[in-house]
Amino acid sequence: MSKAPDPLPRATMQERALLGGVLQQPDWLAYLRQTVHPDDFWDRSHAALWSLLCAMSDAGEAIDLVTVPERISRTGAPEDYGGVAYVLELSDEIPSTSNLEDYADRVSLYGSWRSLIQECQSAVRLAQDGPRMIEEGEPVHPSAVRDRIAANLLGSTASRGSKTWAKLGEVAGEVVDAVEEPADASTDRAVATGITTWDRDLGALFPTDLVILAARPAMGKTTLALQIAENAGWSMDVAVFSLEMGARQLTQRRIAALSGVPYRRLRYRNELEPEDYPKIMAAAEKLRSSRVWIDDSSELTIADLASRARRLAATAPDLGLIVVDYVQLMHGEDPRASRDREIGRMSRGLKALAKDLNVPVLCLSQLSRKVEMRENRRPVASDLRESGSLEQDADMLSFLFRPEYYWPDGPDYQKGVCEVICAKNRHGPTRDLYLKFDGAAGGFSTLPSSHAHFQPRPKSARKRARP
Repeated sequence: MSKAPDPLPRATMQERALLGGVLQQPDWLAYLRQTVHPDDFWDRSHAALWSLLCAMSDAGEAIDLVTVPERISRTGAPEDYGGVAYVLELSDEIPSTSNLEDYADRVSLYGSWRSLIQECQSAVRLAQDGPRMIEEGEPVHPSAVRDRIAANLLGSTASRGSKTWAKLGEVAGEVVDAVEEPADASTDRAVATGITTWDRDLGALFPTDLVILAARPAMGKTTLALQIAENAGWSMDVAVFSLEMGARQLTQRRIAALSGVPYRRLRYRNELEPEDYPKIMAAAEKLRSSRVWIDDSSELTIADLASRARRLAATAPDLGLIVVDYVQLMHGEDPRASRDREIGRMSRGLKALAKDLNVPVLCLSQLSRKVEMRENRRPVASDLRESGSLEQDADMLSFLFRPEYYWPDGPDYQKGVCEVICAKNRHGPTRDLYLKFDGAAGGFSTLPSSHAHFQPRPKSARKRARP
Protein backbone atom coordinates (compact mmCIF):
# COMPACT_ATOMS: atom_id res chain seq x y z
CA MET A 1 0.00 0.00 0.00
CA SER A 2 1.52 3.27 -1.14
CA LYS A 3 1.89 6.07 1.31
CA ALA A 4 -0.20 9.17 0.60
CA PRO A 5 1.90 12.20 -0.25
CA ASP A 6 2.44 14.67 2.55
CA PRO A 7 0.39 17.87 2.20
CA LEU A 8 2.23 21.03 1.26
CA PRO A 9 3.85 22.73 4.28
CA ARG A 10 1.84 25.52 5.77
CA ALA A 11 2.02 27.79 8.83
CA THR A 12 -1.65 28.65 9.29
CA MET A 13 -1.35 29.51 12.99
CA GLN A 14 1.60 31.82 12.33
CA GLU A 15 -0.28 33.46 9.45
CA ARG A 16 -3.19 34.24 11.77
CA ALA A 17 -0.88 35.46 14.54
CA LEU A 18 1.07 37.66 12.09
CA LEU A 19 -2.07 39.32 10.73
CA GLY A 20 -3.59 39.73 14.18
CA GLY A 21 -0.37 41.26 15.49
CA VAL A 22 -0.20 43.79 12.66
CA LEU A 23 -3.83 44.76 13.31
CA GLN A 24 -2.85 45.42 16.94
CA GLN A 25 0.48 47.10 16.16
CA PRO A 26 0.34 48.40 12.57
CA ASP A 27 3.71 50.17 12.88
CA TRP A 28 5.31 46.74 12.49
CA LEU A 29 3.97 46.38 8.94
CA ALA A 30 6.63 48.54 7.26
CA TYR A 31 9.36 46.31 8.68
CA LEU A 32 7.67 42.91 8.27
CA ARG A 33 6.59 43.45 4.69
CA GLN A 34 10.26 43.35 3.73
CA THR A 35 10.20 39.68 4.77
CA VAL A 36 6.70 38.48 3.88
CA HIS A 37 5.21 38.52 0.38
CA PRO A 38 1.47 37.85 -0.22
CA ASP A 39 2.39 34.62 -2.04
CA ASP A 40 3.95 33.32 1.17
CA PHE A 41 0.50 32.81 2.73
CA TRP A 42 -1.13 29.40 2.37
CA ASP A 43 -4.62 30.75 3.06
CA ARG A 44 -5.73 32.96 0.15
CA SER A 45 -7.89 35.11 2.43
CA HIS A 46 -4.79 35.79 4.51
CA ALA A 47 -2.84 36.75 1.38
CA ALA A 48 -5.65 39.11 0.33
CA LEU A 49 -5.74 40.73 3.77
CA TRP A 50 -1.93 41.20 3.79
CA SER A 51 -2.09 42.86 0.38
CA LEU A 52 -4.88 45.14 1.61
CA LEU A 53 -2.91 46.18 4.71
CA CYS A 54 0.14 46.99 2.55
CA ALA A 55 -2.01 49.03 0.16
CA MET A 56 -3.52 50.99 3.06
CA SER A 57 -0.05 51.66 4.47
CA ASP A 58 1.23 52.88 1.09
CA ALA A 59 -1.74 55.23 0.83
CA GLY A 60 -1.05 56.67 4.30
CA GLU A 61 -4.33 55.32 5.70
CA ALA A 62 -4.66 54.41 9.36
CA ILE A 63 -4.74 50.68 10.13
CA ASP A 64 -6.89 49.62 13.07
CA LEU A 65 -9.91 47.48 13.95
CA VAL A 66 -12.27 50.15 12.64
CA THR A 67 -10.66 51.24 9.37
CA VAL A 68 -9.73 47.76 8.12
CA PRO A 69 -13.23 46.21 8.42
CA GLU A 70 -14.68 49.38 6.87
CA ARG A 71 -12.27 49.11 3.94
CA ILE A 72 -13.08 45.39 3.52
CA SER A 73 -16.80 46.16 3.44
CA ARG A 74 -16.27 48.78 0.74
CA THR A 75 -14.64 46.20 -1.54
CA GLY A 76 -18.01 44.50 -2.02
CA ALA A 77 -16.41 41.07 -1.53
CA PRO A 78 -15.65 40.67 2.19
CA GLU A 79 -15.56 36.90 1.75
CA ASP A 80 -12.24 37.30 -0.10
CA TYR A 81 -10.73 38.29 3.24
CA GLY A 82 -12.53 35.66 5.30
CA GLY A 83 -15.29 38.05 6.28
CA VAL A 84 -15.34 41.03 8.61
CA ALA A 85 -16.09 38.90 11.69
CA TYR A 86 -13.13 36.63 10.95
CA VAL A 87 -10.76 39.59 10.58
CA LEU A 88 -11.88 40.99 13.93
CA GLU A 89 -11.25 37.59 15.53
CA LEU A 90 -7.63 37.57 14.34
CA SER A 91 -6.57 40.32 16.72
CA ASP A 92 -7.91 38.35 19.70
CA GLU A 93 -5.91 35.21 19.01
CA ILE A 94 -2.32 36.45 18.92
CA PRO A 95 -0.28 35.02 21.82
CA SER A 96 2.27 37.87 21.90
CA THR A 97 3.17 40.75 19.63
CA SER A 98 6.82 40.38 20.73
CA ASN A 99 7.08 37.30 18.47
CA LEU A 100 5.88 38.97 15.27
CA GLU A 101 9.26 38.71 13.60
CA ASP A 102 9.38 34.95 14.32
CA TYR A 103 5.89 34.53 12.84
CA ALA A 104 6.93 36.45 9.73
CA ASP A 105 10.06 34.32 9.29
CA ARG A 106 8.02 31.11 9.55
CA VAL A 107 5.39 32.29 7.06
CA SER A 108 8.07 33.35 4.59
CA LEU A 109 10.06 30.13 5.02
CA TYR A 110 7.07 27.85 4.53
CA GLY A 111 5.97 29.88 1.53
CA SER A 112 9.39 29.37 -0.06
CA TRP A 113 9.37 25.62 0.61
CA ARG A 114 5.84 25.29 -0.73
CA SER A 115 6.80 27.14 -3.89
CA LEU A 116 9.85 24.90 -4.37
CA ILE A 117 7.77 21.73 -3.95
CA GLN A 118 5.19 22.94 -6.45
CA GLU A 119 7.89 23.84 -8.95
CA CYS A 120 9.48 20.41 -8.61
CA GLN A 121 6.11 18.67 -9.00
CA SER A 122 5.50 20.63 -12.17
CA ALA A 123 8.96 19.63 -13.44
CA VAL A 124 8.17 15.95 -12.83
CA ARG A 125 4.92 16.23 -14.79
CA LEU A 126 6.75 17.84 -17.72
CA ALA A 127 9.36 15.08 -17.70
CA GLN A 128 6.66 12.40 -17.55
CA ASP A 129 4.95 13.92 -20.58
CA GLY A 130 8.07 13.35 -22.71
CA PRO A 131 7.57 9.61 -23.44
CA ARG A 132 3.85 10.14 -24.06
CA MET A 133 4.63 12.79 -26.67
CA ILE A 134 7.01 10.36 -28.43
CA GLU A 135 4.26 7.74 -28.60
CA GLU A 136 1.88 10.34 -30.03
CA GLY A 137 4.33 11.16 -32.82
CA GLU A 138 5.61 14.39 -31.32
CA PRO A 139 9.17 13.49 -30.30
CA VAL A 140 10.84 15.87 -27.90
CA HIS A 141 14.43 15.73 -26.68
CA PRO A 142 15.08 15.63 -22.91
CA SER A 143 17.36 18.67 -23.22
CA ALA A 144 14.42 20.73 -24.51
CA VAL A 145 12.30 19.65 -21.55
CA ARG A 146 15.17 20.42 -19.21
CA ASP A 147 15.47 23.94 -20.64
CA ARG A 148 11.75 24.47 -20.24
CA ILE A 149 11.87 23.29 -16.63
CA ALA A 150 14.79 25.63 -15.91
CA ALA A 151 12.91 28.55 -17.49
CA ASN A 152 9.81 27.77 -15.41
CA LEU A 153 11.84 27.56 -12.22
CA LEU A 154 13.56 30.87 -12.88
CA GLY A 155 10.33 32.57 -13.88
CA SER A 156 8.53 31.32 -10.78
CA THR A 157 11.35 32.51 -8.53
CA ALA A 158 11.33 35.98 -10.10
CA SER A 159 7.55 36.28 -9.80
CA ARG A 160 7.63 35.80 -6.01
CA GLY A 161 9.40 39.05 -5.27
CA SER A 162 10.17 42.40 -6.72
CA LYS A 163 12.42 43.01 -9.68
CA THR A 164 15.97 41.92 -8.89
CA TRP A 165 17.80 42.21 -12.22
CA ALA A 166 18.38 45.36 -14.21
CA LYS A 167 19.99 45.29 -17.64
CA LEU A 168 23.07 47.49 -17.71
CA GLY A 169 22.23 48.97 -21.11
CA GLU A 170 18.73 49.99 -19.99
CA VAL A 171 20.05 51.57 -16.79
CA ALA A 172 22.69 53.42 -18.86
CA GLY A 173 19.87 54.92 -20.92
CA GLU A 174 18.13 56.05 -17.73
CA VAL A 175 21.36 57.69 -16.54
CA VAL A 176 21.73 59.56 -19.84
CA ASP A 177 18.11 60.69 -19.66
CA ALA A 178 18.68 62.00 -16.14
CA VAL A 179 21.85 63.84 -17.22
CA GLU A 180 20.00 65.51 -20.08
CA GLU A 181 17.17 66.68 -17.83
CA PRO A 182 17.33 70.17 -16.31
CA ALA A 183 18.88 70.03 -12.86
CA ASP A 184 15.62 70.96 -11.16
CA ALA A 185 13.64 68.35 -13.11
CA SER A 186 15.69 65.27 -12.27
CA THR A 187 13.88 62.71 -10.12
CA ASP A 188 17.17 61.23 -8.94
CA ARG A 189 18.31 64.37 -7.21
CA ALA A 190 21.10 64.64 -4.72
CA VAL A 191 20.65 66.73 -1.58
CA ALA A 192 23.15 69.54 -1.11
CA THR A 193 24.29 70.16 2.45
CA GLY A 194 24.54 73.90 1.86
CA ILE A 195 28.15 73.87 3.06
CA THR A 196 30.30 74.75 0.06
CA THR A 197 33.40 72.73 0.92
CA TRP A 198 31.38 69.63 1.86
CA ASP A 199 29.38 69.64 -1.38
CA ARG A 200 32.48 70.35 -3.45
CA ASP A 201 34.97 67.96 -1.84
CA LEU A 202 32.83 65.12 -0.46
CA GLY A 203 29.74 65.41 -2.62
CA ALA A 204 26.07 65.84 -1.84
CA LEU A 205 23.82 63.26 -0.17
CA PHE A 206 22.56 60.83 -2.79
CA PRO A 207 19.21 59.01 -2.90
CA THR A 208 19.26 55.49 -1.35
CA ASP A 209 22.41 56.39 0.66
CA LEU A 210 22.83 55.88 4.39
CA VAL A 211 25.04 58.70 5.71
CA ILE A 212 26.39 58.33 9.24
CA LEU A 213 27.54 61.45 11.10
CA ALA A 214 29.15 60.49 14.39
CA ALA A 215 30.71 62.42 17.24
CA ARG A 216 31.12 62.64 20.98
CA PRO A 217 28.64 64.88 22.85
CA ALA A 218 28.99 68.67 22.41
CA MET A 219 30.72 68.41 19.01
CA GLY A 220 27.70 69.89 17.20
CA LYS A 221 26.29 66.92 15.28
CA THR A 222 22.64 67.82 15.95
CA THR A 223 23.32 71.42 14.94
CA LEU A 224 24.97 70.37 11.68
CA ALA A 225 22.29 67.80 10.83
CA LEU A 226 19.51 70.31 11.45
CA GLN A 227 21.33 72.91 9.36
CA ILE A 228 21.54 70.43 6.47
CA ALA A 229 17.86 69.57 6.91
CA GLU A 230 16.90 73.24 6.91
CA ASN A 231 18.93 73.93 3.76
CA ALA A 232 17.20 71.05 1.96
CA GLY A 233 13.81 72.05 3.37
CA TRP A 234 13.58 75.17 1.19
CA SER A 235 13.15 73.02 -1.94
CA MET A 236 11.82 69.64 -0.73
CA ASP A 237 10.11 67.93 2.18
CA VAL A 238 12.46 66.72 4.92
CA ALA A 239 11.65 64.33 7.78
CA VAL A 240 13.55 64.83 11.05
CA PHE A 241 13.19 62.17 13.74
CA SER A 242 14.50 63.82 16.90
CA LEU A 243 14.67 61.26 19.68
CA GLU A 244 16.72 63.53 21.95
CA MET A 245 15.34 67.09 21.65
CA GLY A 246 11.81 68.37 21.30
CA ALA A 247 10.56 70.19 18.21
CA ARG A 248 10.41 73.50 20.08
CA GLN A 249 14.03 73.26 21.21
CA LEU A 250 15.22 72.39 17.71
CA THR A 251 13.29 75.32 16.26
CA GLN A 252 14.80 77.68 18.83
CA ARG A 253 18.25 76.55 17.71
CA ARG A 254 17.51 77.30 14.07
CA ILE A 255 16.01 80.69 14.88
CA ALA A 256 19.17 81.50 16.84
CA ALA A 257 21.36 80.46 13.90
CA LEU A 258 19.33 82.44 11.36
CA SER A 259 18.94 85.55 13.48
CA GLY A 260 22.44 85.65 14.97
CA VAL A 261 20.91 85.98 18.43
CA PRO A 262 22.78 83.72 20.89
CA TYR A 263 20.80 80.60 21.72
CA ARG A 264 21.11 81.21 25.45
CA ARG A 265 19.46 84.64 25.14
CA LEU A 266 16.67 83.17 23.06
CA ARG A 267 15.98 80.41 25.56
CA TYR A 268 16.24 82.62 28.65
CA ARG A 269 14.03 85.49 27.51
CA ASN A 270 14.96 87.81 30.33
CA GLU A 271 18.43 88.12 28.72
CA LEU A 272 17.11 89.35 25.35
CA GLU A 273 18.12 92.81 24.17
CA PRO A 274 15.61 95.17 22.46
CA GLU A 275 17.41 94.83 19.13
CA ASP A 276 17.03 91.03 19.29
CA TYR A 277 13.26 91.01 18.77
CA PRO A 278 13.09 92.12 15.13
CA LYS A 279 15.85 89.66 14.26
CA ILE A 280 13.96 86.82 15.92
CA MET A 281 10.71 87.78 14.20
CA ALA A 282 12.42 87.88 10.79
CA ALA A 283 14.03 84.46 11.32
CA ALA A 284 10.75 82.91 12.48
CA GLU A 285 8.94 84.37 9.48
CA LYS A 286 11.53 82.87 7.15
CA LEU A 287 11.11 79.45 8.74
CA ARG A 288 7.37 79.52 8.04
CA SER A 289 8.12 78.55 4.46
CA SER A 290 10.38 75.66 5.50
CA ARG A 291 9.22 72.15 4.60
CA VAL A 292 11.01 70.39 7.44
CA TRP A 293 8.76 68.00 9.38
CA ILE A 294 9.82 67.09 12.94
CA ASP A 295 8.77 63.97 14.84
CA ASP A 296 10.07 64.29 18.39
CA SER A 297 8.73 60.98 19.73
CA SER A 298 11.27 59.63 22.20
CA GLU A 299 10.58 55.88 21.99
CA LEU A 300 10.75 54.64 18.41
CA THR A 301 11.68 51.27 17.01
CA ILE A 302 12.95 50.88 13.46
CA ALA A 303 9.49 49.58 12.51
CA ASP A 304 7.86 52.69 14.04
CA LEU A 305 10.25 55.02 12.27
CA ALA A 306 9.86 53.31 8.88
CA SER A 307 6.08 53.35 9.19
CA ARG A 308 5.97 57.06 10.03
CA ALA A 309 8.38 57.88 7.21
CA ARG A 310 6.17 55.99 4.73
CA ARG A 311 3.10 57.84 5.94
CA LEU A 312 4.82 61.18 5.50
CA ALA A 313 6.00 60.13 2.04
CA ALA A 314 2.38 59.34 1.15
CA THR A 315 1.18 62.79 2.20
CA ALA A 316 4.34 64.68 1.19
CA PRO A 317 5.39 63.02 -2.10
CA ASP A 318 8.31 65.44 -2.48
CA LEU A 319 10.10 63.87 0.49
CA GLY A 320 13.83 64.13 -0.29
CA LEU A 321 15.72 63.57 2.97
CA ILE A 322 15.32 61.74 6.30
CA VAL A 323 17.34 62.71 9.39
CA VAL A 324 17.58 60.50 12.49
CA ASP A 325 18.98 61.96 15.73
CA TYR A 326 20.31 59.59 16.94
CA VAL A 327 20.44 55.83 16.40
CA GLN A 328 21.45 54.75 19.93
CA LEU A 329 18.24 56.31 21.31
CA MET A 330 16.06 54.03 19.21
CA HIS A 331 14.42 51.08 20.94
CA GLY A 332 15.08 47.49 19.95
CA GLU A 333 12.37 45.12 18.79
CA ASP A 334 13.60 42.11 20.77
CA PRO A 335 14.44 42.57 24.47
CA ARG A 336 16.35 39.27 24.39
CA ALA A 337 18.79 40.40 21.70
CA SER A 338 22.15 42.01 22.45
CA ARG A 339 22.48 45.74 21.89
CA ASP A 340 25.03 45.17 19.11
CA ARG A 341 22.56 42.99 17.27
CA GLU A 342 19.75 45.50 17.73
CA ILE A 343 21.86 48.39 16.43
CA GLY A 344 22.78 46.24 13.45
CA ARG A 345 19.11 45.60 12.76
CA MET A 346 18.38 49.33 12.99
CA SER A 347 21.26 50.09 10.62
CA ARG A 348 20.01 47.61 8.02
CA GLY A 349 16.47 48.92 8.45
CA LEU A 350 17.57 52.51 7.81
CA LYS A 351 19.49 51.45 4.70
CA ALA A 352 16.46 49.53 3.45
CA LEU A 353 14.25 52.57 4.11
CA ALA A 354 16.61 54.80 2.11
CA LYS A 355 16.45 52.42 -0.85
CA ASP A 356 12.70 51.91 -0.60
CA LEU A 357 11.83 55.62 -0.48
CA ASN A 358 14.72 56.60 -2.78
CA VAL A 359 16.01 59.29 -0.40
CA PRO A 360 19.22 59.71 1.57
CA VAL A 361 19.02 58.95 5.28
CA LEU A 362 21.31 61.07 7.46
CA CYS A 363 21.71 59.20 10.73
CA LEU A 364 23.57 60.58 13.75
CA SER A 365 25.51 58.32 16.07
CA GLN A 366 27.31 58.59 19.37
CA LEU A 367 30.91 57.49 19.77
CA SER A 368 32.24 55.39 22.63
CA ARG A 369 34.33 56.82 25.45
CA LYS A 370 37.43 55.25 23.93
CA VAL A 371 37.90 58.57 22.14
CA GLU A 372 38.49 60.31 25.47
CA MET A 373 41.21 57.82 26.38
CA ARG A 374 43.19 58.46 23.22
CA GLU A 375 45.87 61.12 23.48
CA ASN A 376 44.91 63.04 20.35
CA ARG A 377 41.11 62.60 20.88
CA ARG A 378 40.56 62.11 17.15
CA PRO A 379 37.72 59.64 16.41
CA VAL A 380 38.15 56.60 14.18
CA ALA A 381 35.72 54.02 12.79
CA SER A 382 36.26 51.57 15.64
CA ASP A 383 34.85 54.19 18.05
CA LEU A 384 31.32 53.75 16.70
CA ARG A 385 29.29 52.89 19.73
CA GLU A 386 27.77 49.42 20.15
CA SER A 387 28.01 48.17 16.58
CA GLY A 388 30.29 47.90 13.58
CA SER A 389 27.21 47.46 11.37
CA LEU A 390 26.91 51.21 11.07
CA GLU A 391 30.26 51.40 9.32
CA GLN A 392 29.45 48.43 7.09
CA ASP A 393 26.03 49.71 5.98
CA ALA A 394 27.03 53.36 5.58
CA ASP A 395 27.67 54.85 2.16
CA MET A 396 29.36 57.81 3.84
CA LEU A 397 30.82 57.89 7.34
CA SER A 398 32.06 61.15 8.85
CA PHE A 399 33.13 62.30 12.30
CA LEU A 400 33.08 65.74 13.92
CA PHE A 401 36.06 66.84 15.98
CA ARG A 402 36.57 70.23 17.66
CA PRO A 403 40.08 70.58 19.15
CA GLU A 404 38.97 73.69 21.04
CA TYR A 405 36.62 71.55 23.15
CA TYR A 406 39.52 69.47 24.49
CA TRP A 407 42.19 72.18 24.49
CA PRO A 408 40.40 75.49 25.28
CA ASP A 409 43.74 77.20 25.91
CA GLY A 410 45.19 75.99 22.59
CA PRO A 411 46.43 78.22 19.78
CA ASP A 412 44.15 80.77 18.13
CA TYR A 413 43.91 78.87 14.84
CA GLN A 414 41.84 76.24 16.67
CA LYS A 415 39.26 78.69 17.96
CA GLY A 416 35.87 78.01 16.40
CA VAL A 417 37.23 75.29 14.09
CA CYS A 418 35.46 71.98 13.57
CA GLU A 419 37.04 69.18 11.56
CA VAL A 420 34.81 66.90 9.49
CA ILE A 421 36.76 63.66 9.20
CA CYS A 422 35.39 61.62 6.29
CA ALA A 423 36.40 58.00 6.91
CA LYS A 424 34.29 56.37 4.19
CA ASN A 425 32.75 57.69 0.99
CA ARG A 426 31.46 55.36 -1.70
CA HIS A 427 30.87 58.20 -4.14
CA GLY A 428 34.02 60.25 -3.75
CA PRO A 429 37.25 60.90 -1.88
CA THR A 430 37.82 60.64 1.85
CA ARG A 431 39.38 63.77 3.24
CA ASP A 432 39.14 66.19 6.14
CA LEU A 433 37.14 69.40 5.96
CA TYR A 434 37.48 72.38 8.25
CA LEU A 435 34.38 74.38 9.16
CA LYS A 436 33.74 77.40 11.29
CA PHE A 437 31.54 76.62 14.31
CA ASP A 438 29.58 79.37 16.03
CA GLY A 439 28.64 77.83 19.35
CA ALA A 440 26.69 80.84 20.61
CA ALA A 441 24.27 81.05 17.69
CA GLY A 442 24.58 77.37 16.77
CA GLY A 443 25.71 77.08 13.17
CA PHE A 444 28.42 75.94 10.80
CA SER A 445 29.92 77.75 7.84
CA THR A 446 32.84 77.44 5.44
CA LEU A 447 36.10 78.80 6.77
CA PRO A 448 37.76 81.64 4.85
CA SER A 449 40.47 80.75 2.38
CA SER A 450 43.19 81.39 4.95
CA HIS A 451 41.98 78.28 6.77
CA ALA A 452 41.35 76.18 3.67
CA HIS A 453 44.44 74.06 4.32
CA PHE A 454 44.26 74.04 8.10
CA GLN A 455 47.06 71.70 9.13
CA PRO A 456 48.72 72.62 12.43
CA ARG A 457 47.63 70.67 15.48
CA PRO A 458 48.95 70.27 18.99
CA LYS A 459 51.93 67.98 19.07
CA SER A 460 49.93 65.25 20.77
CA ALA A 461 47.34 65.33 17.99
CA ARG A 462 49.59 65.16 14.95
CA LYS A 463 49.83 61.41 14.74
CA ARG A 464 46.62 60.08 13.33
CA ALA A 465 45.21 57.05 15.08
CA ARG A 466 44.47 53.96 13.06
CA PRO A 467 41.12 52.22 13.29
